[in-house]
Amino acid sequence: MTITAQLADPPLSLAAQALDLAFPDVPGFKGQGWSSQETAIVVRWLLSDPAAWDQAMDVARAYPDNPHTVADTLHETIVPRSELEAIAQAGGDPSRVNWLEVAHELIERRDDPRPAQEHAGITEQALALAADPSPVPDDPTAVAMTTAHLLDDTGRHLAHASGRLDAAREAPPGALAAHHMGHCARSLDGAHAAAHALAAHLRARYPAEGAELDALTGVVGLARGYDLNPRSGMISLDLPPGTIAPVPGGVTDFHITVVYLGPDVDDEAFAQACKRAGEAAAAVPGPLTGTVGGIGSFKPSDGSDGQVPAWAGVLLPGAERLRGSLEDLSASEHKDWKPHVTLAYVAPGEPLPAPVPQAPVTFTHLSVHRGDDEVARFPLGGGPQLASGIAAQAAISLARAVSRDAKTATTGHLVQTICNHMAHTIRHVAAMRDDPEPAVRAFNAEHAATHLAGAVEHVAKLSGHLRDNYPEEARHLDGLRKTADQIAEPETISGQAAQ
Repeated sequence: MTITAQLADPPLSLAAQALDLAFPDVPGFKGQGWSSQETAIVVRWLLSDPAAWDQAMDVARAYPDNPHTVADTLHETIVPRSELEAIAQAGGDPSRVNWLEVAHELIERRDDPRPAQEHAGITEQALALAADPSPVPDDPTAVAMTTAHLLDDTGRHLAHASGRLDAAREAPPGALAAHHMGHCARSLDGAHAAAHALAAHLRARYPAEGAELDALTGVVGLARGYDLNPRSGMISLDLPPGTIAPVPGGVTDFHITVVYLGPDVDDEAFAQACKRAGEAAAAVPGPLTGTVGGIGSFKPSDGSDGQVPAWAGVLLPGAERLRGSLEDLSASEHKDWKPHVTLAYVAPGEPLPAPVPQAPVTFTHLSVHRGDDEVARFPLGGGPQLASGIAAQAAISLARAVSRDAKTATTGHLVQTICNHMAHTIRHVAAMRDDPEPAVRAFNAEHAATHLAGAVEHVAKLSGHLRDNYPEEARHLDGLRKTADQIAEPETISGQAAQ
């Protein structure tokens, strides 16, 4: 349960509260009441976070004769500022937390095993915030301030998670790495909850942006394969219609992915991809001719959403040269490249589709796609560029959003992409903890770092987008940045006096 929810629905009495808040399954402790509701909330938070609980008990065991040290460590190191801020925002008083009382109880119980209480977890926190976001006055200034603060909270938690993940990757396997992993997971909890609160806030207070976010969520939830959204991009060789027959329940967009550009291709990246694709296409002597057919599969991965990609192989002389000239643009998790046409995504253990009969195929153009509506096509061997959907020249302009639809779509898209990257990060961080075998740990650490970097990047993009297109939100973001700078480089008392 979130701190906000606890304060919004307080227990009837401390005695009744204690029945729920006591350390479970610890003889003699059932029925213990706490001196304040705020103290009880902090205890509940400790119980819900295994990493924090372990850290608190380690301190209690290290200083059994010094409860003040335990209390200070709880207050200053273990319980994050965000939890205390949440108490204050919900109408409580963080100063009423009796840290010494909690410290005494931890020391008394320092040899007890960890309570068998299920970790509340990222998903429950996020869903609770999304279902019941904190009330915001119906005032444009308050709405804009909340947007800025939720985005700032997301970025701040991500920064802490990134630092802890780096430390965990550098530390040798053991207690120190586990310590950093615990802090990383806790910071991801905070980031994920804040991002979902931001999404709920958009739905409640920004109707157009919320509608766009809902549309994106539906698309991504149904997607099989790489994250699909209005700005996912690729450079491809598109099969002429009718070359092969669709597989029942499979895909219908037949192409060879030369380079996957990522789930969020901004205007500048799309422009660069078009420029590079045009150069690569012009360097090829002319159309590429080969054959397509057979059946094969890849192992499930994050990119395939745990499904098995089934594909037809392609023999296409000259394709490797085209790929080589664009390989540095690849955002795919797969390093090796094999020309193929994806037919369907099937559940592990299910039979693959029947082999595709061998068929000749000729490719005349190299295409750059972004979402469903933007595509620029460049003739192999050179020639005038073709565009369909949104005109390619307009699509690659680097200006601010030029319409309300573009502005709201970008906002919804960036929030969704942040949430997607964090979900992947959380899965890989959990996998690092569950399977510490070095090769597995290194694999998950690399993917966690990649997705975490993606989340950080898109928080920065959303911040820039708000500054460019939402003046009131930009004002509050600038205020938060100024405050952060002051904390990073506090002014001295003598300096203040001089002013």
